[in-house]
Amino acid sequence: GHDSPENNIENSIKEKEADYFARMSLVPLGIIFILRLRTPEEISKIFNISFSCATNVFKHYQTTKSYPRIKTQIINNRLTRQFMEYTYKLIKEVS
Repeated sequence: GHDSPENNIENSIKEKEADYFARMSLVPLGIIFILRLRTPEEISKIFNISFSCATNVFKHYQTTKSYPRIKTQIINNRLTRQFMEYTYKLIKEVS
């Protein structure tokens, strides 16, 4: 089969969705807001992820934090709540 422009666009969208899901699964933004993490180094340490991944997450966090309504939705979403207990355990282990 030939790759059409439509297939390339569809694949690009799917790739971005997969990246977003992976990022949110590894490090829910709501946790970063709640813990008030301020650097990729903190994110990397708390979530035990590579600095490169933490930098990607941090860039997304920086973009998102300028939208208060989105920030509130992220903090209150189900994924954030599910990760809170686990995250507090991680913090105690790292500290």
